[in-house]
Amino acid sequence: MVENLAVPLGTPRDPDSQPLQQTQSLAVDIANTGTDITSLPEFRQADVIHLHWINQGMLSLTDIRKILESGKPVVWTLHDMWPFTGICHYAGNCDKYKTQCQQCEQLLHPHRKDLSARVFHKKQKLFAHSHITFVACSRWLEAMARESSLLTGHTITNIPNAINTNLFRPRPKATARERLHLPADKKLLLFGSMKITDERKGIAYLIEACQLLAQKEPEFSRQLGVVVLGSRSEQCASLFPFPIYNMNYVSNEKELVDIYNAVDLYVTPSLQDNLPNTIVEAMACGIPCVGFNVGGIPQMIDHLHNGYVAQYKSAKDLANGISWALTEGNYETLSSEARRKAATTYSEATIANQYIKIYNHITRTMHNTRLHPKFSIITVTYNAGATLEDTIQSVITQTYRNLEYIIIDGGSKDRTLEIIEQYRPHIHKVVCEPDKGLYDAMNKGIKQATGDYICF
Repeated sequence: MVENLAVPLGTPRDPDSQPLQQTQSLAVDIANTGTDITSLPEFRQADVIHLHWINQGMLSLTDIRKILESGKPVVWTLHDMWPFTGICHYAGNCDKYKTQCQQCEQLLHPHRKDLSARVFHKKQKLFAHSHITFVACSRWLEAMARESSLLTGHTITNIPNAINTNLFRPRPKATARERLHLPADKKLLLFGSMKITDERKGIAYLIEACQLLAQKEPEFSRQLGVVVLGSRSEQCASLFPFPIYNMNYVSNEKELVDIYNAVDLYVTPSLQDNLPNTIVEAMACGIPCVGFNVGGIPQMIDHLHNGYVAQYKSAKDLANGISWALTEGNYETLSSEARRKAATTYSEATIANQYIKIYNHITRTMHNTRLHPKFSIITVTYNAGATLEDTIQSVITQTYRNLEYIIIDGGSKDRTLEIIEQYRPHIHKVVCEPDKGLYDAMNKGIKQATGDYICF
Protein backbone atom coordinates (compact mmCIF):
# COMPACT_ATOMS: atom_id res chain seq x y z
CA MET A 1 0.00 0.00 0.00
CA VAL A 2 1.26 3.51 -0.82
CA GLU A 3 -0.11 6.37 1.26
CA ASN A 4 0.86 9.93 0.25
CA LEU A 5 4.22 9.01 -1.16
CA ALA A 6 4.77 12.49 -2.48
CA VAL A 7 6.97 15.42 -1.54
CA PRO A 8 5.36 18.85 -1.04
CA LEU A 9 6.81 21.18 -3.65
CA GLY A 10 5.06 24.42 -2.79
CA THR A 11 1.83 26.12 -3.85
CA PRO A 12 0.91 25.45 -7.49
CA ARG A 13 0.85 28.33 -9.95
CA ASP A 14 -0.95 28.39 -13.29
CA PRO A 15 0.38 31.10 -15.61
CA ASP A 16 -2.82 31.32 -17.58
CA SER A 17 -5.23 31.19 -14.66
CA GLN A 18 -7.47 33.90 -13.34
CA PRO A 19 -6.02 35.54 -10.20
CA LEU A 20 -7.41 34.27 -6.95
CA GLN A 21 -8.90 36.38 -4.23
CA GLN A 22 -5.91 37.24 -2.07
CA THR A 23 -7.55 36.00 1.10
CA GLN A 24 -8.55 32.75 -0.60
CA SER A 25 -5.24 31.69 -2.20
CA LEU A 26 -4.99 28.62 0.02
CA ALA A 27 -8.70 27.86 -0.15
CA VAL A 28 -8.33 26.53 -3.71
CA ASP A 29 -5.94 24.30 -5.63
CA ILE A 30 -5.55 23.61 -9.35
CA ALA A 31 -3.27 20.57 -8.91
CA ASN A 32 -0.98 21.35 -11.82
CA THR A 33 2.25 20.58 -9.94
CA GLY A 34 3.28 17.43 -8.15
CA THR A 35 5.48 14.36 -8.03
CA ASP A 36 5.17 11.24 -10.17
CA ILE A 37 5.22 8.33 -7.70
CA THR A 38 4.51 5.53 -10.20
CA SER A 39 8.22 4.84 -10.73
CA LEU A 40 8.89 4.27 -7.03
CA PRO A 41 9.61 0.65 -6.03
CA GLU A 42 7.03 1.01 -3.23
CA PHE A 43 4.41 1.87 -5.83
CA ARG A 44 5.29 -1.06 -8.09
CA GLN A 45 5.12 -3.48 -5.16
CA ALA A 46 1.83 -2.12 -3.79
CA ASP A 47 -1.43 -4.03 -4.10
CA VAL A 48 -3.55 -0.97 -3.27
CA ILE A 49 -2.83 2.73 -3.73
CA HIS A 50 -4.35 4.79 -0.94
CA LEU A 51 -4.54 8.55 -1.47
CA HIS A 52 -5.33 11.05 1.23
CA TRP A 53 -4.95 14.86 0.98
CA ILE A 54 -2.81 15.36 -2.13
CA ASN A 55 -2.91 19.12 -2.67
CA GLN A 56 -0.52 22.09 -2.65
CA GLY A 57 2.14 20.46 -4.79
CA MET A 58 1.98 16.83 -3.66
CA LEU A 59 0.20 15.24 -6.64
CA SER A 60 -0.96 16.90 -9.85
CA LEU A 61 -3.92 15.75 -11.92
CA THR A 62 -1.38 14.32 -14.37
CA ASP A 63 0.23 12.35 -11.54
CA ILE A 64 -3.19 11.03 -10.47
CA ARG A 65 -3.92 10.00 -14.09
CA LYS A 66 -0.69 7.96 -14.15
CA ILE A 67 -1.70 6.26 -10.89
CA LEU A 68 -5.11 5.35 -12.30
CA GLU A 69 -3.61 4.14 -15.59
CA SER A 70 -1.38 1.73 -13.64
CA GLY A 71 -4.40 -0.52 -13.17
CA LYS A 72 -3.87 -0.78 -9.41
CA PRO A 73 -6.99 -0.40 -7.26
CA VAL A 74 -7.21 3.07 -5.72
CA VAL A 75 -8.76 4.14 -2.42
CA TRP A 76 -9.06 7.90 -1.94
CA THR A 77 -9.90 9.25 1.51
CA LEU A 78 -11.71 12.58 1.32
CA HIS A 79 -10.57 15.08 3.95
CA ASP A 80 -12.38 17.99 2.31
CA MET A 81 -14.48 18.71 -0.80
CA TRP A 82 -11.68 19.26 -3.33
CA PRO A 83 -11.79 15.84 -5.09
CA PHE A 84 -15.40 16.46 -6.15
CA THR A 85 -15.32 20.24 -6.79
CA GLY A 86 -13.52 22.26 -9.42
CA ILE A 87 -10.84 23.96 -7.32
CA CYS A 88 -12.12 24.69 -3.79
CA HIS A 89 -11.56 22.76 -0.57
CA TYR A 90 -14.85 23.93 0.91
CA ALA A 91 -17.68 25.24 -1.26
CA GLY A 92 -19.48 27.24 1.41
CA ASN A 93 -22.96 28.09 0.14
CA CYS A 94 -22.09 27.26 -3.49
CA ASP A 95 -23.59 24.06 -4.92
CA LYS A 96 -22.30 24.29 -8.52
CA TYR A 97 -20.12 21.22 -7.85
CA LYS A 98 -23.31 19.12 -8.08
CA THR A 99 -23.49 19.70 -11.84
CA GLN A 100 -20.67 21.84 -13.26
CA CYS A 101 -18.32 24.27 -11.54
CA GLN A 102 -18.13 27.68 -13.24
CA GLN A 103 -18.31 31.38 -12.35
CA CYS A 104 -16.36 30.60 -9.18
CA GLU A 105 -16.80 33.23 -6.47
CA GLN A 106 -13.27 32.54 -5.23
CA LEU A 107 -11.80 33.97 -8.45
CA LEU A 108 -11.39 37.67 -9.11
CA HIS A 109 -12.89 37.37 -12.59
CA PRO A 110 -15.36 34.48 -12.59
CA HIS A 111 -17.01 33.46 -15.84
CA ARG A 112 -18.60 30.45 -17.56
CA LYS A 113 -15.27 28.98 -18.71
CA ASP A 114 -13.11 30.11 -15.82
CA LEU A 115 -10.43 28.11 -14.03
CA SER A 116 -12.93 26.23 -11.86
CA ALA A 117 -14.79 25.07 -15.00
CA ARG A 118 -11.59 23.94 -16.74
CA VAL A 119 -10.30 21.96 -13.75
CA PHE A 120 -13.76 20.44 -13.20
CA HIS A 121 -13.73 19.25 -16.83
CA LYS A 122 -10.25 17.75 -16.36
CA LYS A 123 -11.48 15.82 -13.34
CA GLN A 124 -14.49 14.60 -15.32
CA LYS A 125 -12.22 13.09 -17.96
CA LEU A 126 -9.92 11.69 -15.28
CA PHE A 127 -12.64 9.94 -13.26
CA ALA A 128 -14.94 8.88 -16.12
CA HIS A 129 -13.44 5.45 -16.80
CA SER A 130 -11.49 4.95 -13.58
CA HIS A 131 -12.24 2.64 -10.68
CA ILE A 132 -11.84 4.58 -7.42
CA THR A 133 -13.27 3.81 -4.00
CA PHE A 134 -13.88 7.12 -2.22
CA VAL A 135 -13.94 7.20 1.58
CA ALA A 136 -15.37 10.28 3.31
CA CYS A 137 -14.28 10.98 6.86
CA SER A 138 -17.79 12.08 7.84
CA ARG A 139 -21.36 11.26 6.87
CA TRP A 140 -21.79 14.95 6.00
CA LEU A 141 -18.95 14.83 3.46
CA GLU A 142 -20.19 11.48 2.12
CA ALA A 143 -23.63 12.97 1.44
CA MET A 144 -22.17 15.90 -0.50
CA ALA A 145 -19.81 13.64 -2.44
CA ARG A 146 -22.79 11.58 -3.61
CA GLU A 147 -24.39 14.77 -5.00
CA SER A 148 -21.40 15.68 -7.17
CA SER A 149 -21.62 14.72 -10.84
CA LEU A 150 -17.86 14.06 -10.74
CA LEU A 151 -18.27 10.96 -8.59
CA THR A 152 -21.34 9.46 -10.26
CA GLY A 153 -20.92 5.70 -10.56
CA HIS A 154 -18.08 5.47 -8.04
CA THR A 155 -18.22 3.67 -4.70
CA ILE A 156 -18.48 6.16 -1.81
CA THR A 157 -18.45 5.15 1.84
CA ASN A 158 -17.74 6.67 5.26
CA ILE A 159 -14.87 5.88 7.67
CA PRO A 160 -13.74 8.45 10.27
CA ASN A 161 -10.16 9.49 10.93
CA ALA A 162 -8.16 7.46 13.41
CA ILE A 163 -6.12 8.79 16.31
CA ASN A 164 -3.64 7.25 18.70
CA THR A 165 -5.81 6.79 21.79
CA ASN A 166 -2.79 5.56 23.74
CA LEU A 167 -1.10 8.93 23.25
CA PHE A 168 -4.23 11.08 23.48
CA ARG A 169 -5.60 10.04 26.86
CA PRO A 170 -6.52 11.66 30.19
CA ARG A 171 -3.61 12.92 32.27
CA PRO A 172 -3.49 14.91 35.54
CA LYS A 173 -4.84 18.40 34.88
CA ALA A 174 -2.71 20.08 37.53
CA THR A 175 0.50 18.64 36.06
CA ALA A 176 -0.44 19.74 32.53
CA ARG A 177 -1.21 23.30 33.67
CA GLU A 178 2.05 23.51 35.58
CA ARG A 179 4.03 22.48 32.48
CA LEU A 180 2.24 25.06 30.34
CA HIS A 181 2.30 27.82 32.98
CA LEU A 182 -1.49 28.07 33.01
CA PRO A 183 -3.47 29.19 36.10
CA ALA A 184 -4.65 26.44 38.42
CA ASP A 185 -7.70 28.33 39.70
CA LYS A 186 -9.68 28.97 36.48
CA LYS A 187 -12.02 27.10 34.19
CA LEU A 188 -10.28 27.08 30.83
CA LEU A 189 -11.84 26.96 27.37
CA LEU A 190 -9.75 25.91 24.37
CA PHE A 191 -10.08 27.22 20.83
CA GLY A 192 -7.70 26.12 18.10
CA SER A 193 -7.11 26.84 14.43
CA MET A 194 -4.18 26.70 12.03
CA LYS A 195 -4.87 30.40 11.44
CA ILE A 196 -7.01 32.18 14.01
CA THR A 197 -8.20 34.77 11.50
CA ASP A 198 -9.73 32.14 9.19
CA GLU A 199 -13.42 33.15 9.14
CA ARG A 200 -14.50 29.56 8.49
CA LYS A 201 -13.23 28.58 11.95
CA GLY A 202 -15.73 30.97 13.54
CA ILE A 203 -13.74 32.66 16.30
CA ALA A 204 -16.06 35.70 15.99
CA TYR A 205 -18.91 33.54 17.32
CA LEU A 206 -16.80 32.38 20.27
CA ILE A 207 -15.90 35.97 21.11
CA GLU A 208 -19.58 36.96 21.02
CA ALA A 209 -20.53 33.92 23.11
CA CYS A 210 -17.95 34.86 25.74
CA GLN A 211 -19.25 38.44 25.81
CA LEU A 212 -22.79 37.11 26.37
CA LEU A 213 -21.54 34.87 29.19
CA ALA A 214 -19.78 37.79 30.87
CA GLN A 215 -22.99 39.85 30.72
CA LYS A 216 -25.33 37.06 31.82
CA GLU A 217 -23.13 35.47 34.47
CA PRO A 218 -20.67 38.07 35.83
CA GLU A 219 -18.92 35.46 38.00
CA PHE A 220 -17.57 33.93 34.77
CA SER A 221 -15.41 37.05 34.35
CA ARG A 222 -13.40 35.89 37.37
CA GLN A 223 -13.66 32.16 36.75
CA LEU A 224 -13.07 31.71 33.00
CA GLY A 225 -10.02 31.91 30.79
CA VAL A 226 -9.53 31.09 27.10
CA VAL A 227 -6.56 29.17 25.72
CA VAL A 228 -6.10 30.12 22.06
CA LEU A 229 -4.08 27.68 19.99
CA GLY A 230 -2.89 28.76 16.54
CA SER A 231 -0.96 31.36 14.58
CA ARG A 232 -1.89 35.06 14.91
CA SER A 233 -3.69 34.33 18.18
CA GLU A 234 -2.43 37.64 19.67
CA GLN A 235 -4.67 39.55 17.22
CA CYS A 236 -7.84 38.60 19.07
CA ALA A 237 -6.66 38.87 22.68
CA SER A 238 -8.24 42.27 23.32
CA LEU A 239 -11.66 41.11 22.02
CA PHE A 240 -12.37 38.59 24.78
CA PRO A 241 -13.87 39.61 28.14
CA PHE A 242 -11.80 36.86 29.82
CA PRO A 243 -8.03 36.42 30.17
CA ILE A 244 -6.40 34.93 27.06
CA TYR A 245 -3.51 32.47 27.08
CA ASN A 246 -1.84 32.34 23.67
CA MET A 247 -0.18 29.09 22.62
CA ASN A 248 0.52 29.97 18.97
CA TYR A 249 0.97 26.97 16.68
CA VAL A 250 1.97 23.64 18.28
CA SER A 251 3.29 20.76 16.17
CA ASN A 252 4.58 18.55 18.98
CA GLU A 253 1.90 15.95 19.78
CA LYS A 254 3.02 15.45 23.39
CA GLU A 255 2.68 19.18 24.04
CA LEU A 256 -0.73 19.06 22.35
CA VAL A 257 -1.80 16.29 24.74
CA ASP A 258 -0.80 18.54 27.65
CA ILE A 259 -2.86 21.42 26.23
CA TYR A 260 -6.00 19.28 25.93
CA ASN A 261 -5.58 17.92 29.43
CA ALA A 262 -4.97 21.40 30.84
CA VAL A 263 -8.38 22.75 29.77
CA ASP A 264 -11.93 22.00 30.89
CA LEU A 265 -13.79 22.39 27.60
CA TYR A 266 -12.95 22.41 23.89
CA VAL A 267 -15.05 24.85 21.82
CA THR A 268 -15.14 24.59 18.03
CA PRO A 269 -17.41 27.24 16.44
CA SER A 270 -16.40 26.13 12.94
CA LEU A 271 -18.85 27.15 10.19
CA GLN A 272 -17.96 24.34 7.80
CA ASP A 273 -15.80 21.37 8.68
CA ASN A 274 -15.45 17.71 7.77
CA LEU A 275 -14.53 15.68 10.85
CA PRO A 276 -12.11 17.81 12.89
CA ASN A 277 -9.35 15.72 14.44
CA THR A 278 -9.13 18.27 17.23
CA ILE A 279 -12.54 17.22 18.55
CA VAL A 280 -11.54 13.55 18.63
CA GLU A 281 -8.20 14.37 20.26
CA ALA A 282 -9.89 16.45 22.95
CA MET A 283 -12.50 13.74 23.57
CA ALA A 284 -9.79 11.07 23.81
CA CYS A 285 -8.23 13.16 26.59
CA GLY A 286 -11.60 13.19 28.38
CA ILE A 287 -12.47 16.78 27.47
CA PRO A 288 -16.14 17.51 26.60
CA CYS A 289 -16.69 19.54 23.43
CA VAL A 290 -19.05 22.25 22.25
CA GLY A 291 -19.63 23.02 18.56
CA PHE A 292 -22.17 24.06 15.96
CA ASN A 293 -24.60 21.69 14.31
CA VAL A 294 -22.76 21.61 10.98
CA GLY A 295 -20.58 19.27 8.92
CA GLY A 296 -19.24 16.24 10.76
CA ILE A 297 -19.44 17.88 14.20
CA PRO A 298 -22.82 16.39 15.30
CA GLN A 299 -21.52 12.98 14.24
CA MET A 300 -18.76 13.34 16.83
CA ILE A 301 -20.41 15.26 19.67
CA ASP A 302 -23.43 13.49 21.13
CA HIS A 303 -25.64 16.29 22.39
CA LEU A 304 -25.89 16.44 26.21
CA HIS A 305 -24.03 13.13 26.38
CA ASN A 306 -20.37 13.99 25.83
CA GLY A 307 -20.79 17.65 24.96
CA TYR A 308 -23.17 20.19 23.48
CA VAL A 309 -24.25 20.73 19.86
CA ALA A 310 -25.31 24.36 19.42
CA GLN A 311 -27.64 25.83 16.83
CA TYR A 312 -25.73 26.82 13.71
CA LYS A 313 -24.28 30.35 13.85
CA SER A 314 -26.01 31.07 17.16
CA ALA A 315 -23.55 32.72 19.55
CA LYS A 316 -26.30 32.68 22.16
CA ASP A 317 -26.69 28.90 22.00
CA LEU A 318 -22.92 28.48 21.90
CA ALA A 319 -22.82 30.42 25.18
CA ASN A 320 -25.61 28.20 26.54
CA GLY A 321 -23.55 25.12 25.66
CA ILE A 322 -20.43 26.42 27.40
CA SER A 323 -22.41 27.34 30.52
CA TRP A 324 -24.28 24.02 30.57
CA ALA A 325 -21.14 21.91 30.22
CA LEU A 326 -19.31 23.78 32.99
CA THR A 327 -22.14 24.29 35.49
CA GLU A 328 -25.23 22.18 34.78
CA GLY A 329 -24.05 18.95 33.18
CA ASN A 330 -22.42 16.17 35.18
CA TYR A 331 -18.86 17.01 34.18
CA GLU A 332 -17.35 13.69 35.24
CA THR A 333 -19.90 11.77 33.18
CA LEU A 334 -19.38 14.06 30.18
CA SER A 335 -15.64 13.51 30.46
CA SER A 336 -15.82 9.71 30.73
CA GLU A 337 -18.32 9.47 27.85
CA ALA A 338 -16.09 11.64 25.67
CA ARG A 339 -13.16 9.32 26.32
CA ARG A 340 -15.28 6.20 25.76
CA LYS A 341 -16.54 7.34 22.36
CA ALA A 342 -13.07 8.30 21.15
CA ALA A 343 -11.58 4.99 22.26
CA THR A 344 -14.31 2.80 20.76
CA THR A 345 -15.06 4.73 17.55
CA TYR A 346 -11.83 6.41 16.48
CA SER A 347 -9.02 4.15 17.70
CA GLU A 348 -6.39 3.11 15.16
CA ALA A 349 -7.34 -0.57 15.45
CA THR A 350 -11.05 0.13 14.83
CA ILE A 351 -10.40 2.27 11.75
CA ALA A 352 -7.70 -0.06 10.38
CA ASN A 353 -10.13 -3.00 10.41
CA GLN A 354 -12.66 -1.00 8.38
CA TYR A 355 -10.03 -0.16 5.76
CA ILE A 356 -8.79 -3.75 5.62
CA LYS A 357 -12.31 -4.83 4.64
CA ILE A 358 -12.25 -2.33 1.77
CA TYR A 359 -8.76 -3.42 0.63
CA ASN A 360 -9.82 -7.08 0.64
CA HIS A 361 -13.01 -6.34 -1.28
CA ILE A 362 -11.43 -4.29 -4.06
CA THR A 363 -8.47 -6.65 -4.52
CA ARG A 364 -10.88 -9.61 -4.83
CA THR A 365 -12.99 -7.61 -7.28
CA MET A 366 -9.90 -6.66 -9.28
CA HIS A 367 -8.82 -10.31 -9.37
CA ASN A 368 -12.23 -11.38 -10.68
CA THR A 369 -12.15 -8.59 -13.25
CA ARG A 370 -8.82 -9.78 -14.58
CA LEU A 371 -10.20 -13.31 -14.89
CA HIS A 372 -13.39 -12.04 -16.54
CA PRO A 373 -12.69 -8.61 -18.08
CA LYS A 374 -15.57 -6.47 -19.27
CA PHE A 375 -15.87 -5.86 -23.04
CA SER A 376 -17.56 -2.80 -24.51
CA ILE A 377 -18.85 -3.67 -27.99
CA ILE A 378 -19.70 -0.59 -30.05
CA THR A 379 -21.67 -0.56 -33.29
CA VAL A 380 -21.51 2.65 -35.33
CA THR A 381 -24.34 2.89 -37.86
CA TYR A 382 -26.20 5.16 -40.30
CA ASN A 383 -29.07 4.01 -42.56
CA ALA A 384 -27.97 0.38 -42.11
CA GLY A 385 -31.40 -1.18 -41.83
CA ALA A 386 -30.50 -3.92 -44.33
CA THR A 387 -27.58 -5.31 -42.31
CA LEU A 388 -27.98 -4.05 -38.72
CA GLU A 389 -30.12 -6.93 -37.47
CA ASP A 390 -27.45 -9.51 -38.38
CA THR A 391 -24.86 -7.41 -36.55
CA ILE A 392 -27.01 -7.16 -33.40
CA GLN A 393 -27.70 -10.91 -33.49
CA SER A 394 -23.98 -11.69 -33.70
CA VAL A 395 -23.38 -9.68 -30.53
CA ILE A 396 -26.29 -10.74 -28.33
CA THR A 397 -25.77 -14.45 -29.04
CA GLN A 398 -22.23 -14.38 -27.62
CA THR A 399 -21.72 -16.86 -24.78
CA TYR A 400 -19.32 -14.53 -22.94
CA ARG A 401 -21.57 -12.54 -20.60
CA ASN A 402 -19.41 -9.77 -19.09
CA LEU A 403 -20.00 -7.26 -21.84
CA GLU A 404 -21.96 -4.14 -22.67
CA TYR A 405 -23.42 -3.33 -26.08
CA ILE A 406 -23.49 0.26 -27.33
CA ILE A 407 -25.00 1.52 -30.59
CA ILE A 408 -24.13 4.98 -31.93
CA ASP A 409 -26.48 6.03 -34.73
CA GLY A 410 -25.92 9.13 -36.84
CA GLY A 411 -29.61 9.98 -37.16
CA SER A 412 -30.76 7.31 -39.60
CA LYS A 413 -33.78 7.91 -41.86
CA ASP A 414 -34.52 4.24 -42.71
CA ARG A 415 -35.57 1.26 -40.52
CA THR A 416 -32.43 1.44 -38.37
CA LEU A 417 -34.13 2.96 -35.30
CA GLU A 418 -37.05 0.52 -35.59
CA ILE A 419 -34.62 -2.42 -35.52
CA ILE A 420 -32.71 -0.95 -32.57
CA GLU A 421 -35.95 -0.54 -30.62
CA GLN A 422 -36.85 -4.19 -31.34
CA TYR A 423 -33.66 -5.35 -29.64
CA ARG A 424 -33.52 -2.54 -27.05
CA PRO A 425 -33.60 -4.86 -23.96
CA HIS A 426 -30.30 -6.38 -25.14
CA ILE A 427 -28.60 -3.02 -25.81
CA HIS A 428 -27.10 -1.17 -22.86
CA LYS A 429 -26.75 2.30 -24.39
CA VAL A 430 -28.10 3.95 -27.55
CA VAL A 431 -27.10 7.37 -28.87
CA CYS A 432 -29.04 8.67 -31.88
CA GLU A 433 -27.98 12.08 -33.17
CA PRO A 434 -26.22 13.60 -36.18
CA ASP A 435 -22.45 13.27 -36.15
CA LYS A 436 -19.46 14.51 -38.12
CA GLY A 437 -18.63 11.16 -39.64
CA LEU A 438 -17.32 7.74 -38.69
CA TYR A 439 -14.54 8.82 -36.33
CA ASP A 440 -16.74 11.30 -34.49
CA ALA A 441 -19.28 8.53 -33.94
CA MET A 442 -16.56 6.15 -32.73
CA ASN A 443 -15.32 8.74 -30.22
CA LYS A 444 -18.89 9.13 -28.94
CA GLY A 445 -18.99 5.38 -28.37
CA ILE A 446 -15.68 5.41 -26.50
CA LYS A 447 -17.02 8.09 -24.13
CA GLN A 448 -20.02 5.86 -23.34
CA ALA A 449 -17.93 2.72 -22.77
CA THR A 450 -17.11 1.42 -19.28
CA GLY A 451 -15.43 -1.88 -20.19
CA ASP A 452 -11.84 -3.00 -19.77
CA TYR A 453 -11.65 -3.54 -23.54
CA ILE A 454 -13.41 -1.73 -26.39
CA CYS A 455 -14.38 -3.47 -29.64
CA PHE A 456 -15.90 -2.02 -32.84
